[in-house]
Amino acid sequence: MVGTPDNPLTQSSTYSGKVYRLSSTQGSLSLEFLRDQLDGTTIHLDPPSEYEEDDDLIKPDVFKKDGKIKIITTIEDVEIVGDGSLRALSGNIVLDETGSVVFRDDRVLILDTESVRFLSFSDGDDYYMVLIAGRNLVENVLEIIREKLGNLDLSLLEVNLSSDDIEHIADQLAEELLNTTFQDFPQSSINKKYISGRGYQSEPEYQEEKKRGSVRTHMMATQEIGEGEKVISISEDALVRSYSNMELETYLTLIQEYLLPQISKQSTVTDFTAPGDQSTVNDFADQN
Repeated sequence: MVGTPDNPLTQSSTYSGKVYRLSSTQGSLSLEFLRDQLDGTTIHLDPPSEYEEDDDLIKPDVFKKDGKIKIITTIEDVEIVGDGSLRALSGNIVLDETGSVVFRDDRVLILDTESVRFLSFSDGDDYYMVLIAGRNLVENVLEIIREKLGNLDLSLLEVNLSSDDIEHIADQLAEELLNTTFQDFPQSSINKKYISGRGYQSEPEYQEEKKRGSVRTHMMATQEIGEGEKVISISEDALVRSYSNMELETYLTLIQEYLLPQISKQSTVTDFTAPGDQSTVNDFADQN
């Protein structure tokens, strides 16, 4: 990444992240409250039973404490960044991922670390959190931090963009469409269709597929954000991906100016921090 080390918003890279609404059962939120409550958090997790109970698996001492596998998730580097039109809370969620390798006929436990950047900011009276990572890693992180957020009377709410929402965003942003995923066809034998090309939005074939199915993802070229042409995609689960390098502040401005107006219109959300089973750690070897 390129940028000023002490200002995450100036770091330039490609970004992929999911947008969530952040709510509090206590009614009020502030970036200062989130910073004070989240910074320095350590979450202790139970290792997958197949590793803990496998007597043939070699478990290096560096991964153990008091004779048991030690797996933790930490929330680090939490700070308020930016000012003016974009003021955000930035931090990193660092999690241990379990796996195993074969070394000279022996299976050996390994732990790897993954880091997910999060950013929280307000838009009017609403607060949002963006988890910057791929879908599978984001889902794993949600499962891990659910209890911590619940203890703070906080909920992360997933939002889903409708076909009309995605179309409206593309109408504002797209110079040319590059790839579109369609679903919800009347024929049960058809699950998905894709159109790939450049600037096909006026083609009859594209207009026909729009009538028959629902848009689930648009990849597009745009010159409405940053400098020069940028390639981005918007998906139904509010995953926003930039295939072009841009500053993190530009990425967040894209979300704030084009995605949030659609999210704010929605009344149906899914609470990912509702009480449920105990948090678990997925085997990173199974991650897509």
